[in-house]
Amino acid sequence: VQPGMETGSINFVLVPGGRIAGTVYAPDGATPLADVTVITSDYRFAACTYEDGVYELFGLPYADYDVIAGREDWCGGGNPYGEASSGLITIDAANPDVIWNLTLAILPF
Repeated sequence: VQPGMETGSINFVLVPGGRIAGTVYAPDGATPLADVTVITSDYRFAACTYEDGVYELFGLPYADYDVIAGREDWCGGGNPYGEASSGLITIDAANPDVIWNLTLAILPF
Protein backbone atom coordinates (compact mmCIF):
# COMPACT_ATOMS: atom_id res chain seq x y z
CA VAL A 1 0.00 0.00 0.00
CA GLN A 2 1.36 3.38 -0.98
CA PRO A 3 0.46 6.74 0.64
CA GLY A 4 -2.86 7.99 -0.67
CA MET A 5 -3.99 4.59 -1.93
CA GLU A 6 -7.16 2.95 -0.69
CA THR A 7 -7.36 -0.70 0.14
CA GLY A 8 -10.75 -2.36 0.41
CA SER A 9 -12.10 -5.65 1.68
CA ILE A 10 -10.01 -5.69 4.82
CA ASN A 11 -11.89 -6.46 8.01
CA PHE A 12 -10.40 -6.59 11.46
CA VAL A 13 -11.56 -6.35 15.03
CA LEU A 14 -9.77 -4.34 17.70
CA VAL A 15 -9.86 -6.11 21.03
CA PRO A 16 -9.41 -3.76 24.00
CA GLY A 17 -7.38 -6.27 25.99
CA GLY A 18 -7.67 -7.14 29.61
CA ARG A 19 -6.45 -5.96 32.96
CA ILE A 20 -5.06 -7.58 36.09
CA ALA A 21 -4.92 -5.32 39.14
CA GLY A 22 -4.66 -5.72 42.86
CA THR A 23 -2.63 -4.88 45.94
CA VAL A 24 0.74 -6.22 47.06
CA TYR A 25 1.04 -6.81 50.80
CA ALA A 26 3.92 -7.46 53.21
CA PRO A 27 4.08 -10.94 54.76
CA ASP A 28 1.67 -9.81 57.51
CA GLY A 29 -1.06 -9.72 54.83
CA ALA A 30 -2.19 -6.25 55.96
CA THR A 31 0.57 -3.75 55.13
CA PRO A 32 0.47 -2.54 51.50
CA LEU A 33 3.89 -2.16 49.87
CA ALA A 34 4.97 0.67 47.54
CA ASP A 35 7.54 0.40 44.75
CA VAL A 36 7.32 -3.38 44.32
CA THR A 37 7.81 -4.68 40.77
CA VAL A 38 4.91 -6.78 39.49
CA ILE A 39 5.50 -8.71 36.26
CA THR A 40 3.97 -11.43 34.15
CA SER A 41 6.09 -14.59 34.17
CA ASP A 42 6.94 -14.08 30.49
CA TYR A 43 8.28 -10.57 31.34
CA ARG A 44 6.05 -8.96 28.66
CA PHE A 45 4.11 -6.75 31.10
CA ALA A 46 5.26 -4.99 34.25
CA ALA A 47 4.13 -2.34 36.71
CA CYS A 48 5.28 -0.72 39.94
CA THR A 49 3.01 -0.60 42.97
CA TYR A 50 1.80 2.81 44.10
CA GLU A 51 2.09 4.15 47.65
CA ASP A 52 -1.05 2.21 48.60
CA GLY A 53 0.39 -1.06 47.22
CA VAL A 54 -1.93 -1.09 44.19
CA TYR A 55 -0.65 -2.34 40.83
CA GLU A 56 -2.28 -2.50 37.41
CA LEU A 57 -1.27 -4.47 34.33
CA PHE A 58 -3.43 -3.34 31.41
CA GLY A 59 -3.75 -3.84 27.66
CA LEU A 60 -3.21 -7.58 28.13
CA PRO A 61 -4.01 -9.79 25.13
CA TYR A 62 -6.44 -12.56 25.97
CA ALA A 63 -4.28 -15.37 27.35
CA ASP A 64 -3.23 -17.10 30.56
CA TYR A 65 -0.88 -15.20 32.88
CA ASP A 66 1.11 -15.90 36.01
CA VAL A 67 1.66 -12.62 37.87
CA ILE A 68 4.73 -12.35 40.10
CA ALA A 69 5.49 -9.67 42.67
CA GLY A 70 8.90 -9.09 44.20
CA ARG A 71 11.06 -11.14 41.81
CA GLU A 72 12.72 -8.09 40.24
CA ASP A 73 13.55 -4.70 41.75
CA TRP A 74 12.95 -2.44 38.74
CA CYS A 75 10.91 0.01 40.84
CA GLY A 76 13.63 0.76 43.39
CA GLY A 77 11.72 -0.42 46.43
CA GLY A 78 14.51 -2.70 47.63
CA ASN A 79 12.13 -5.56 48.44
CA PRO A 80 13.39 -7.22 51.68
CA TYR A 81 10.84 -10.04 51.30
CA GLY A 82 10.49 -13.01 48.99
CA GLU A 83 8.22 -13.13 45.99
CA ALA A 84 4.58 -14.04 45.47
CA SER A 85 2.97 -15.67 42.47
CA SER A 86 -0.67 -15.63 41.42
CA GLY A 87 -0.82 -18.98 39.73
CA LEU A 88 -2.62 -19.10 36.39
CA ILE A 89 -5.03 -16.23 35.66
CA THR A 90 -7.08 -16.35 32.46
CA ILE A 91 -7.92 -13.11 30.67
CA ASP A 92 -10.55 -13.52 27.96
CA ALA A 93 -13.74 -11.90 26.65
CA ALA A 94 -15.77 -13.39 29.50
CA ASN A 95 -13.19 -12.40 32.14
CA PRO A 96 -11.27 -9.31 30.93
CA ASP A 97 -10.81 -7.57 34.30
CA VAL A 98 -9.32 -9.50 37.23
CA ILE A 99 -8.50 -8.27 40.73
CA TRP A 100 -5.73 -10.35 42.31
CA ASN A 101 -3.98 -9.44 45.57
CA LEU A 102 -0.52 -10.81 46.34
CA THR A 103 1.15 -11.28 49.72
CA LEU A 104 4.94 -11.51 49.65
CA ALA A 105 6.67 -14.40 51.39
CA ILE A 106 9.10 -14.13 54.26
CA LEU A 107 12.61 -14.97 53.09
CA PRO A 108 14.19 -17.94 54.87
CA PHE A 109 17.24 -17.22 57.01
